[in-house]
Amino acid sequence: MSRKNAQAKVETSSESAVAAGQDAPEAASIAATEPPRPLAGPSPIQAQVFADVVALMAASPPHKYLFLTDLEWLVMPPLMLGQCSLVRREGRPFAFVSWAFLGSEAAARMTQPQLRLRPADWKSGDEAWIIDVVAPFGGAEVALKEVKARTFADRKVKALQPAPDGKGLAVMEW
Repeated sequence: MSRKNAQAKVETSSESAVAAGQDAPEAASIAATEPPRPLAGPSPIQAQVFADVVALMAASPPHKYLFLTDLEWLVMPPLMLGQCSLVRREGRPFAFVSWAFLGSEAAARMTQPQLRLRPADWKSGDEAWIIDVVAPFGGAEVALKEVKARTFADRKVKALQPAPDGKGLAVMEW
């Protein structure tokens, strides 16, 4: 069923009550005058990619203890914006890479501890940053190389990595 058909078949409780000859509840009659809202959420393909990413994260030591709420800021924005890549090998999820195009304010916050990008940060500027790489079976370098060649061939990209002295994080650019 198409999205338009699904919306056309939606009936408010006030319309049902009026059709049945009953008085409609006041709140429902107000809702009936509002324009229909478009269906929101991921497409079926995005939902499948999301499931594959969660499966990869469950097998990844740095990711397996994340909370469900972390998926909301770490996976959903790049998925909905098309700023991620799910690498498959032999038809199976192998690695996931996400990136953001940050503005100066968001980029300045990248080295802060416990950073969580806000939804608006993901596409707030022109500075390309790799945000996350999930590769529990190895091959993170291969996945990054593929993403760099396909998505960032003509631009610089930044990412965080452990600092050389082992204290905190350092910005890497390539």
